[in-house]
Amino acid sequence: MPWNEPENNKDKDPWNRNKKNGGPPDLDDLLKSFLSKFSGNKKGGSAGSAGLGLGAILTILAIAWASLGIYTIKEQEQALILRFGAYHRTETAGLHWIPRGIEQKIIVDVEKIRPIQIQAEMLTRGASIVQVDFGVQYRVDNPANYTFNLTGTDETVRAVAETALRQVIGDSSLDDILTEGKSLIRTRTSDIMQSILADYKAGIKITNVTVGDSRAPAAVKAAFDDVTSAKADNAKYIQEAEAYTNKEVPLAEGIAEQYKQDALAYSQKVVADAEGRVALFEKLLPLYKAAPEVTRRRLYLETMEQVMANVDKVIVDKQSNQLNMLSLDSILAQKNKGENK
Repeated sequence: MPWNEPENNKDKDPWNRNKKNGGPPDLDDLLKSFLSKFSGNKKGGSAGSAGLGLGAILTILAIAWASLGIYTIKEQEQALILRFGAYHRTETAGLHWIPRGIEQKIIVDVEKIRPIQIQAEMLTRGASIVQVDFGVQYRVDNPANYTFNLTGTDETVRAVAETALRQVIGDSSLDDILTEGKSLIRTRTSDIMQSILADYKAGIKITNVTVGDSRAPAAVKAAFDDVTSAKADNAKYIQEAEAYTNKEVPLAEGIAEQYKQDALAYSQKVVADAEGRVALFEKLLPLYKAAPEVTRRRLYLETMEQVMANVDKVIVDKQSNQLNMLSLDSILAQKNKGENK
């Protein structure tokens, strides 16, 4: 049977209810019995000793209550202190104390990097559909705003990221998304996200935005691959043309420079020859004025000498009735040949 039934376990009832015909215990008796344990008087003690025991109890309770308010904040954390449920202040790293029951703390890690991965289909400036994989990393910049101004933090950051990226992708061409424009897309997306979160007073700092592989949806992947291949071929042909240009242009420029040098040399030669002739004419002019007939005869003979030196010469005997021709060049050639032997 139960331990507190009066007919079987009369001496085991801790409240001594069997001593008062099964009624509830006297509260005064219980209090006196409890205080007597601290006063050392098992019979209840005097009123002074009872007061001393109550003071000791209150002191112990106060020490225990105060010790419960001691806490430590780590270097990467900050604590939000609420007083009667309302935000009061922010504490930084170190040892702190709060009065339990009056104030409470919320610890926030302000150095932790929180990642979010997103995959979505978006529309480009040229009305092309592209599937984009991108990630966002953020940390807490203002613990109070982060805790009290947002609900569902990751969902909020995800929605802001998609909004910002859709705006940037909508202003970008497909080539920019697939090739060299990713760096600009990351920068613009981060700036737009930070601006929106600042308007929300979210207390969040965007630390990094990554744009992964961008590709066409599966339904148009084949056509998209054909376009990509054609663009790659086009880039290849452009590179080959540039290589040919880089090879042939310097060669053509070298030939053109050679022609310029030859023309300059010829010009200098002709000018020098003309200047020499002018100088010769100016030298002969006084002689011609002094003896015109003699000078004219001399010039004629010198000119004929130059002309006849370069033509074949034939001697004709006009006194004979027969036509006899003697090649003077042949005679001179034979003579020179005999001398050489």
